Amino acid sequence: MTAALGLATLTLWAGAADAQDLSQWNRNKGDCEFVLKAPERYPLASVNECVQLWEQYRDVSGLSPDERALYGRGPSWLFVQGINADQKALARGALNRMNIISPYCFSNEQWSISCAQGGGDSFVELKPLPPVTPKSVPKGAQSKASKLNSEGIRAYKKKSYATAIGKFEEALKHDPFYVKAKFNLACNQSLVGDKEGALQTLLELQSWQSAEAQGAFQNARKDKDFEPMYSDRRFRQLLGLIRLQILNGAAEPGLFHVGRIHKDFTKRNYVVHSYGYDRYIRKRPLIYYREGYEKQAELAKEIVSNVRTATKKINWESPYDIIVVWGDPEVAQKSGTSGPVVQGTGTKPDGGNGLDKLLDAKDKLQGQSEKIQDAAQPPPLPGAN
Repeated sequence: MTAALGLATLTLWAGAADAQDLSQWNRNKGDCEFVLKAPERYPLASVNECVQLWEQYRDVSGLSPDERALYGRGPSWLFVQGINADQKALARGALNRMNIISPYCFSNEQWSISCAQGGGDSFVELKPLPPVTPKSVPKGAQSKASKLNSEGIRAYKKKSYATAIGKFEEALKHDPFYVKAKFNLACNQSLVGDKEGALQTLLELQSWQSAEAQGAFQNARKDKDFEPMYSDRRFRQLLGLIRLQILNGAAEPGLFHVGRIHKDFTKRNYVVHSYGYDRYIRKRPLIYYREGYEKQAELAKEIVSNVRTATKKINWESPYDIIVVWGDPEVAQKSGTSGPVVQGTGTKPDGGNGLDKLLDAKDKLQGQSEKIQDAAQPPPLPGAN
């Protein structure tokens, strides 16, 4: 919870674990590794239990795309076959945490990556609630709500998050539009793993038409209490957060433009996860975007500021929501090929011209492809808008 609401704030995305701690999962998983990979062979109750254990104990930050595809079968099966809203909500949360846009399908004894049942945009998209004008309450009710909010903060400081949630909910009964209590409630719901509750609370806060409410809503972008939500695509979409990569597809002449683009994104409070050389020389700038990030793609196109810029949807497993690739027709013409010229992995900015180091990694290969280079081990947390 933010300092403005009475508690400390840390830098955005700070404190991410360097390595996975799988000890809790290994102690509690039982045969869930098998259940999640082949859920069609087990009772739905067993799948439900294993997805619950997965959500409670399994860190997914280090999973490869292949592992996500395997373990995504369990929650996909639960989402499609689930008989109640709780099961579907649990499955939806597990899939979103692994950045799986739509549940996988099982048909003719085979799994496929797209499923018409329950999938699509509505699976991850959160629609804004109708605007609400906050109403004031008598001073007596305000006083009671303020007291309960203070009690909730004390419980929070003791890490008694469930108790804190009760206090904030009670405060909102006395003052339904008490911004501090509403925001603090969302923080503690996030901390106890109630992602659905936190998202709903934030949606409601977003709908309140007051400067205080809108300011509190924006604070969710940088409050450390929402770290458990960072991997949830719905949370990132709601708050306007993106995972961003910038690549240079124009050799040394492209360095200036990559630096310019990086600087402009940074000025707009976006965090660039990685940048480096594309594997291929590009004839024009390209912007790849994940479905649901069309608005951010248009903003990226504005930042690139080149009439030749093309936008394309990401149709492969990628840890990024937006990938910006700089291209130049003159460089492509001089190279004599639109195929691979530079082979390198993404690299983090080092405050200087870190891309120069990649010039030594040239690999003169031939061929054509529209695929781009993703970092093998991208940072696990998203950037900010």
